[in-house]
Amino acid sequence: MPYADKSKRYTHIKPLTCESVAATLQLLKDGRMRTVHEIASVLPYSVHTVQEAMKSLEFHKEAHLHHYASIPGGGTAAMWSVGSGERAPKPPKQTDEEFRAKQAKYRERYRMQRGPDKKVALQPNIFRHPHDVWLFGECVATQPTQWTGRVYKQSMDIDEWGQSRSAA
Repeated sequence: MPYADKSKRYTHIKPLTCESVAATLQLLKDGRMRTVHEIASVLPYSVHTVQEAMKSLEFHKEAHLHHYASIPGGGTAAMWSVGSGERAPKPPKQTDEEFRAKQAKYRERYRMQRGPDKKVALQPNIFRHPHDVWLFGECVATQPTQWTGRVYKQSMDIDEWGQSRSAA
Protein backbone atom coordinates (compact mmCIF):
# COMPACT_ATOMS: atom_id res chain seq x y z
CA MET A 1 0.00 0.00 0.00
CA PRO A 2 1.31 3.44 -0.79
CA TYR A 3 0.57 4.88 2.68
CA ALA A 4 2.16 2.15 4.79
CA ASP A 5 5.29 4.26 5.46
CA LYS A 6 4.87 5.21 9.14
CA SER A 7 7.44 8.01 8.97
CA LYS A 8 5.07 10.10 6.82
CA ARG A 9 2.04 9.68 9.04
CA TYR A 10 0.45 12.69 10.65
CA THR A 11 -0.14 12.35 14.36
CA HIS A 12 -2.22 15.49 14.82
CA ILE A 13 -5.74 16.20 13.62
CA LYS A 14 -5.93 17.68 10.14
CA PRO A 15 -9.05 19.18 8.59
CA LEU A 16 -11.12 16.97 6.33
CA THR A 17 -10.07 17.31 2.69
CA CYS A 18 -11.19 15.75 -0.59
CA GLU A 19 -7.87 13.92 -0.67
CA SER A 20 -8.48 12.22 2.70
CA VAL A 21 -12.01 11.19 1.69
CA ALA A 22 -10.78 9.83 -1.66
CA ALA A 23 -7.92 7.91 -0.02
CA THR A 24 -10.31 6.38 2.52
CA LEU A 25 -12.73 5.32 -0.21
CA GLN A 26 -9.88 3.90 -2.32
CA LEU A 27 -8.72 1.79 0.62
CA LEU A 28 -12.22 0.43 1.24
CA LYS A 29 -12.69 -0.56 -2.42
CA ASP A 30 -10.63 -3.72 -1.95
CA GLY A 31 -13.74 -5.32 -0.42
CA ARG A 32 -12.52 -5.78 3.16
CA MET A 33 -14.49 -4.32 6.03
CA ARG A 34 -12.38 -2.19 8.34
CA THR A 35 -12.64 -0.13 11.50
CA VAL A 36 -11.59 3.53 11.54
CA HIS A 37 -8.52 2.56 13.58
CA GLU A 38 -7.45 0.02 10.96
CA ILE A 39 -7.94 2.62 8.20
CA ALA A 40 -5.99 5.26 10.15
CA SER A 41 -3.13 2.83 10.73
CA VAL A 42 -2.70 2.42 6.96
CA LEU A 43 -3.42 5.96 5.76
CA PRO A 44 -1.41 9.04 6.79
CA TYR A 45 -4.41 10.54 8.61
CA SER A 46 -5.58 10.62 12.22
CA VAL A 47 -8.48 8.58 13.55
CA HIS A 48 -10.57 11.74 13.81
CA THR A 49 -9.99 12.61 10.14
CA VAL A 50 -10.92 9.07 9.09
CA GLN A 51 -14.09 9.22 11.20
CA GLU A 52 -15.11 12.46 9.53
CA ALA A 53 -14.31 10.99 6.10
CA MET A 54 -16.49 7.95 6.87
CA LYS A 55 -19.37 10.22 7.93
CA SER A 56 -19.02 12.09 4.65
CA LEU A 57 -18.91 8.87 2.63
CA GLU A 58 -21.95 7.55 4.47
CA PHE A 59 -23.86 10.76 3.81
CA HIS A 60 -23.13 10.49 0.07
CA LYS A 61 -24.04 6.75 0.16
CA GLU A 62 -20.61 5.58 -0.93
CA ALA A 63 -19.93 3.62 2.29
CA HIS A 64 -22.02 2.27 5.13
CA LEU A 65 -21.62 0.89 8.62
CA HIS A 66 -21.97 -2.83 7.97
CA HIS A 67 -21.96 -4.26 11.51
CA TYR A 68 -20.40 -3.95 14.96
CA ALA A 69 -17.64 -6.41 15.84
CA SER A 70 -16.61 -7.25 19.39
CA ILE A 71 -13.06 -6.30 20.30
CA PRO A 72 -10.78 -7.52 23.08
CA GLY A 73 -11.60 -5.84 26.35
CA GLY A 74 -15.36 -6.12 25.97
CA GLY A 75 -16.16 -3.28 23.59
CA THR A 76 -17.49 -3.08 20.05
CA ALA A 77 -16.05 -1.45 16.94
CA ALA A 78 -17.94 -0.26 13.87
CA MET A 79 -16.98 -2.19 10.73
CA TRP A 80 -17.27 -0.04 7.59
CA SER A 81 -17.87 -1.33 4.09
CA VAL A 82 -17.94 0.28 0.65
CA GLY A 83 -21.27 0.75 -1.18
CA SER A 84 -24.71 1.91 -0.20
CA GLY A 85 -26.56 -0.07 2.39
CA GLU A 86 -28.47 0.24 5.63
CA ARG A 87 -26.65 1.40 8.71
CA ALA A 88 -26.31 -1.39 11.24
CA PRO A 89 -28.10 -0.82 14.55
CA LYS A 90 -25.90 -0.23 17.56
CA PRO A 91 -25.86 -3.24 19.91
CA PRO A 92 -27.61 -2.79 23.26
CA LYS A 93 -25.52 -1.90 26.29
CA GLN A 94 -24.61 -4.61 28.76
CA THR A 95 -26.99 -4.80 31.71
CA ASP A 96 -25.84 -5.05 35.31
CA GLU A 97 -26.95 -8.69 35.52
CA GLU A 98 -24.95 -9.59 32.40
CA PHE A 99 -21.92 -7.81 33.81
CA ARG A 100 -22.19 -9.65 37.14
CA ALA A 101 -22.58 -12.98 35.39
CA LYS A 102 -19.53 -12.27 33.24
CA GLN A 103 -17.46 -11.31 36.30
CA ALA A 104 -18.60 -14.43 38.19
CA LYS A 105 -17.56 -16.57 35.21
CA TYR A 106 -14.15 -14.85 35.14
CA ARG A 107 -13.65 -15.33 38.89
CA GLU A 108 -14.58 -19.00 38.65
CA ARG A 109 -12.13 -19.52 35.78
CA TYR A 110 -9.42 -17.77 37.84
CA ARG A 111 -10.13 -20.01 40.83
CA MET A 112 -9.91 -23.10 38.65
CA GLN A 113 -6.55 -21.98 37.23
CA ARG A 114 -5.22 -21.16 40.69
CA GLY A 115 -6.29 -24.50 42.12
CA PRO A 116 -7.85 -25.35 45.49
CA ASP A 117 -4.50 -25.99 47.20
CA LYS A 118 -3.17 -22.51 46.42
CA LYS A 119 -5.29 -20.47 48.77
CA VAL A 120 -3.90 -17.11 49.74
CA ALA A 121 -3.18 -16.91 53.44
CA LEU A 122 -4.27 -13.69 55.08
CA GLN A 123 -1.29 -11.82 56.43
CA PRO A 124 -1.39 -9.23 59.19
CA ASN A 125 -1.24 -5.71 57.79
CA ILE A 126 1.87 -4.81 59.78
CA PHE A 127 4.94 -4.17 57.64
CA ARG A 128 8.28 -5.17 59.10
CA HIS A 129 11.42 -3.99 57.34
CA PRO A 130 13.93 -6.83 56.82
CA HIS A 131 16.48 -5.02 58.98
CA ASP A 132 13.98 -4.85 61.86
CA VAL A 133 13.24 -8.54 61.50
CA TRP A 134 16.98 -9.29 61.57
CA LEU A 135 17.51 -7.13 64.67
CA PHE A 136 14.36 -7.86 66.68
CA GLY A 137 12.86 -11.03 65.20
CA GLU A 138 9.47 -11.69 63.68
CA CYS A 139 6.47 -9.63 64.74
CA VAL A 140 4.17 -11.43 67.16
CA ALA A 141 1.39 -8.82 67.18
CA THR A 142 -1.34 -9.37 64.62
CA GLN A 143 -3.49 -6.41 65.59
CA PRO A 144 -2.40 -2.78 65.82
CA THR A 145 -2.23 -1.34 69.30
CA GLN A 146 -4.86 1.03 70.63
CA TRP A 147 -2.39 3.94 70.46
CA THR A 148 -2.47 5.35 66.97
CA GLY A 149 -1.73 8.80 65.63
CA ARG A 150 -0.10 11.53 67.70
CA VAL A 151 0.80 10.54 71.20
CA TYR A 152 1.79 14.01 72.45
CA LYS A 153 -0.89 16.67 72.15
CA GLN A 154 0.34 20.22 72.33
CA SER A 155 -1.86 23.12 73.19
CA MET A 156 -2.41 25.48 70.29
CA ASP A 157 -2.98 28.58 72.43
CA ILE A 158 -0.43 31.27 71.49
CA ASP A 159 0.29 34.29 73.68
CA GLU A 160 1.24 37.77 72.48
CA TRP A 161 4.97 36.85 72.32
CA GLY A 162 4.31 33.96 69.91
CA GLN A 163 4.86 31.21 72.48
CA SER A 164 2.58 28.44 73.59
CA ARG A 165 0.99 29.09 76.98
CA SER A 166 1.52 25.54 78.14
CA ALA A 167 5.29 25.79 77.42
CA ALA A 168 5.72 28.90 79.56
